[in-house]
Amino acid sequence: MSSIERVRCCWWLLCGVALVAAACDGAGQGGVCPGNEDHAPQDVDEAKLLTFWQGSITVNAEKKLHGDLAEDTIAHAGFSDMYEFRPVDPAVQPYSEACYVVMSQPTDIKRCVVVDCTADTDCPDGFACHYSDCVPEFRSCTAAGDCPDSQYCEIMTAEGDPRHPLGFCMSPLCEEQDECAAGLDCADSRYYHLHVDSVTFGGMAGDDEVLEPDANDLLSSGYWDGFAFEEAAVGVTVASGTGTRDFPGFSVEVPAPTMPRVTRFGGIDNPRLEESPQIGLSMERTEPLWVKWEAGDGDFIVITLTPGTGSQTAYGKLVCATEDDGCLRIPSSALLQLALDRAVNFKFRIGRYNRTVWWLEEGEEILAAADIEASAVLEAVVGR
Repeated sequence: MSSIERVRCCWWLLCGVALVAAACDGAGQGGVCPGNEDHAPQDVDEAKLLTFWQGSITVNAEKKLHGDLAEDTIAHAGFSDMYEFRPVDPAVQPYSEACYVVMSQPTDIKRCVVVDCTADTDCPDGFACHYSDCVPEFRSCTAAGDCPDSQYCEIMTAEGDPRHPLGFCMSPLCEEQDECAAGLDCADSRYYHLHVDSVTFGGMAGDDEVLEPDANDLLSSGYWDGFAFEEAAVGVTVASGTGTRDFPGFSVEVPAPTMPRVTRFGGIDNPRLEESPQIGLSMERTEPLWVKWEAGDGDFIVITLTPGTGSQTAYGKLVCATEDDGCLRIPSSALLQLALDRAVNFKFRIGRYNRTVWWLEEGEEILAAADIEASAVLEAVVGR
């Protein structure tokens, strides 16, 4: 997870005063969790990621307690120009400060663009051909007259992107092809790959892992067999050039996470997750689901329940983001939403995440930013 909304709320405001704490406790299922209704604390400034040049670097250890019982660690990295990319986030229904259920799939807005090119002359004014894409050149604006004929001026409020508080020139929005001018296609808004020379991961098992780009600036993935976090921190070094489509180079460290160990699932102490314990979903359920684990020093914990076999809405997963204090109460109202699904089982995941954000500033402008995460995730299949 690269971004989690932070909403802080006192426990007594959610559960009532201490006189009704027993009602929140779920009829003796292990006691009230300290701080369990809070979203994960974030030490990074989310506003730093509000820029068009964005990087994402993840290194994730995953242990599966189902199927082939695999355990491995995988690293991914990507750097993109998000200038015209505007995805529409899925609708979510919150059930507590920690938990929500995804109610729809994400969609992309469409724009009138040139989807293929071999030279700059194939692109409209304000664009340059990069590989086979017509990539928009950043151009700030305050009115439509500031932009090329193929674009319009999208005004941002002062609370919007801090790098571009006034506005910027964008390709026209569309829903159907006949809304676009001749020579332009109505296509999903796109992001464009930026170049780096390499991404190197240190502090892992064995030699340093180096990711390198292909001809289209897509980076390879790193792979380790088993749990590969060997040192206290993962060192990440991005090497790059100074070209107009080169993402800036940088070096950071992120603390290495430990694998979570679940100590309670519902009414079961020290559950054998590989044996697929039951959630106990029904439309009559009034009790919350308690999940406990050995508390750690992660920046946050993410717990998900994703519909499995028999589901017609597999995107409708439950997501909870909370502090790494060892306990979470999943409200019964969220479980009732899951009970509407026809799935006979659910994928249960609990992950410990550490995160940092790197950014490059020039004055008050954020020129580029990268989100770096290290995580350790335990996955099992649980029954309905």
